[in-house]
Amino acid sequence: MSLTNAYEKVVLDALFGSGTPASYDLGVSSTEPADNGSNITEPSTGGYARVAITNNPTNFPPAPTGGPKTTGADFQFAAASGVAWNQVARYWMLFDGATLAFYGTLSPEKSIDVGDVLRIPATQMLISAD
Repeated sequence: MSLTNAYEKVVLDALFGSGTPASYDLGVSSTEPADNGSNITEPSTGGYARVAITNNPTNFPPAPTGGPKTTGADFQFAAASGVAWNQVARYWMLFDGATLAFYGTLSPEKSIDVGDVLRIPATQMLISAD
């Protein structure tokens, strides 16, 4: 069973931009997460921390019918401090509390050295209900 394009838009807009949940936490992983939420390898050095993103229409504007939802703002992690992150950021992840909700590929991948800031530009995160 599949959702129609029109209903994919309804589902995406209900999850992103609606205020429920109030926020998502953005993280990165060097390994591709599994659909069951396992196989996540987040940085463990350099002051890495997930970034809270308010779930509102500014950060998650309405999805186009038949296309993926994108973000409406740039999201930025704190600069790596003391030591470099211990891995290359290859995937972005959105968490609802402790539960992995969505993930996708970062392009380009980014290695974070001391003082570097990882910024994910608006529209780079593509969220779909396929």
